[in-house]
Formats: sequence, structure tokens, C-alpha cells
Amino acid sequence: MKTLAKSIWTTYKQSWGKLWSLRALWIVLADSAFYVLLLLIAGVATDIAAQLASYVAPGISPDLAEAFLAKLVVILAIAGIIVWVVWTVTRAAIWQLLSWTRFKPVVWARFFGLNVIWTIIMALPVWLLARRVIAATIPGTMVSSTFVYLHYALIFVLAYFGYNVFYAFVREQKVFDAYRKGLLRAFLDAAYLVPAFLALVATMVLLGLLNPLIARLPDMAAVAVSYVVLFGSLTWAKIYFYDVLEGGARRPAVKGPAKAKMAKKKS
Repeated sequence: MKTLAKSIWTTYKQSWGKLWSLRALWIVLADSAFYVLLLLIAGVATDIAAQLASYVAPGISPDLAEAFLAKLVVILAIAGIIVWVVWTVTRAAIWQLLSWTRFKPVVWARFFGLNVIWTIIMALPVWLLARRVIAATIPGTMVSSTFVYLHYALIFVLAYFGYNVFYAFVREQKVFDAYRKGLLRAFLDAAYLVPAFLALVATMVLLGLLNPLIARLPDMAAVAVSYVVLFGSLTWAKIYFYDVLEGGARRPAVKGPAKAKMAKKKS
């Protein structure tokens, strides 16, 4: 137990020092590019939807209302596809930076396939959480805080398995091998990986407690500090848990059954 705690603590400390590297800067830029584009697309889609809504008056014919709805769905679908593609490209770039590898064109295509499956897995809990959070902004609507916390917890659990799956893809560069070996490692090496991941979650929660203090700063200073804390913490989390997984990959427990048998025969 002491050795395990020491290993996690060492990785934890070293990961903060890596925030000042060129690799961390590129990860911040990749993340920033996605979120800036997300805000731009959301703004454009909202403006177009508002313009379409301005042409819709009470008592319009069902045909016109249906046409308006169809246009709105198409706009949202196009915006969603663009966001997903940019998300996938930036995630692929970040994983290459973390692992210091370069994907060949065929591996890029496989990464898209990997992310299609993972998007489907993540869609339901994220959608349910988004519905509840949006509902909480409507006057007179009661939303159980327990429900929201449970969904946050579910997203953290999925993030844990997602880290393992995408890390396995970087090593294997095959979609189904990534899911098989990544999920296997998530369970078999849980005694090492789960405490390390809980340290990540605890750190992110503690950093989130800075928000009330940041809000007291002047507007421009608050924006600048928020940006540094947000993208700094996201980048640290990626570097830290990648290093944790690198350590976990060297532990005997993460070997598949076939490799374990071969190892016994050789010995």
C-alpha cells in the first residue's frame, strides 16, 4: 500500500512540473481551438435560429411551422457534426502529443471510428445531465441535486474508462483491441488506477472551489485567470493520467490471457 501511494504521489508531483513544457502548450492550444470554435458555432447557430423564429408568427399554417422546424433541425445537425469532427481531430492531436507518436492516415480513420463508438456511449448520460441542468434554469422547476451529482459521478466513471480505452488505442492503434484491452486494464489494474484517478477528481474539485474567488476579480482579470485555471487544469489532468496509465501498462496485471500464458512458457 505504501509503495502504491508513493508511486501515485511521485507521478502526481512530476505531472505538475510538466505543465511548463512545450508539449503542454500545444495541448492547451488544441483544447482552446476546440472550445473557441464551439462558442463561435453555438453563437452562429443561435443567431440563425433566432432569425428563423422571427419569421414565425402566431397562427401560421402547419406547413410553414413544419418548414421552420425542418430548417432548425438541419442547422443544429450541421453544427453538431462540425463540432464533433473538430472535437475528434483535436482529441487525436492531443493523444499524439501525450504519447509523442504520429498517426498514419489509416490510424486517423480508425480514431474516428473509435470516437464514433465512444460518442454513442457518452451521449445518453451527457444528454440526461444537460436536460436537468437546463431545466434548473427554468423558474418554478425543481431539480434534485442528488440526481445532478449522480450524473456527474457517472460522467467521471465513463471518463475513467475512456482514458483507458483511448490510451490502449494509442498503443494498439486498432479500434476493437483498444476497447477490449482498455476495459480489461481498467478492471484488472483498478487497485492502482482508481486511487490515482480519484486524486485527479479531487484536484479538479478543489480547483473548482476557486471560482467564487476568481469572480471577485475585475472583469478582464477574472477572464484571464479563469482561462489559465481551466485550461491549465485540463492539460494537467491529461498529462497526469497519461503518466499514470504508462505506469499501469508496465504492471503484470494488465496483460491479456494470451500474453500471460506466453510469459509463463518463456519462464
